[in-house]
Amino acid sequence: MKKLSKEEIGKLGLYEFQAYIGAMNSPTFGGWKGTNRLIELLKINEIKKPKILEAGCSTGYITRYIAKRFNCEITGIDLGDLVLEIAHEETQKLNLTNVIFQTANVESLPFPDNSFDIVFGEAITALVPNPIKVLKEYKRILKPHGKIATLDLFMKESLSEELVEEISKIMSAVIGTPIRIRTFQEWEQIFTESGFNGIKIDDYYDDIFKRSYSFGDLVKIMFKMLYHMIVNKEMRKKLSPTLKFSRKFQETIKEGHFGYLIFMGTK
Repeated sequence: MKKLSKEEIGKLGLYEFQAYIGAMNSPTFGGWKGTNRLIELLKINEIKKPKILEAGCSTGYITRYIAKRFNCEITGIDLGDLVLEIAHEETQKLNLTNVIFQTANVESLPFPDNSFDIVFGEAITALVPNPIKVLKEYKRILKPHGKIATLDLFMKESLSEELVEEISKIMSAVIGTPIRIRTFQEWEQIFTESGFNGIKIDDYYDDIFKRSYSFGDLVKIMFKMLYHMIVNKEMRKKLSPTLKFSRKFQETIKEGHFGYLIFMGTK
């Protein structure tokens, strides 16, 4: 994509800034292991050329991964114009013809009823104020007996309220919308109220916050981040609290206070 000016970079949210410097190219919660678990549970091969929707596709790394592996038509949606621009560019490089990207809000999806065989999303349902509303939107656009899968972070009840508030505040700053981290029990209640059939929820505790960077990519990302922090006062203001907190968050993860879940259901 085109190089942005210092002023344009300063106006970016942290989510889009990460995409701009090349840091949004692999899953977060559960890493690729979690993504492959979700894909395995969906059993995409059992559906003849399925129509798939990925909610919160970011730069499209999972969208392209599925498009290359399966005979399907897949649509990726996100709210970020910059991340979708990157998604388009990376997809064109691979000459993939079974992928579409478009701007859309998961709370009000621009698709007719009964449009998709599969709807899935990673680290997106936890980022909306009303997850039940979003899950019902997923259900609306699914075909009869269509499948849903979500992968989301949850916390154990042992975390202090002070730390929960701090984590929620930092994550909200990164995403740009208020976020409340939920317990596994709260998620169970939400999924039950969503009205899906055949509900299954698996919980995992490995690779909770892990991105798969090569050494070369990691060096490039760190260099770009440090450079923009030095030369861009606005971005420094946004990044500094997040970087300061990240060490504490990593320690909390090591102590076993978080897991991720994969929710499955059918319409």
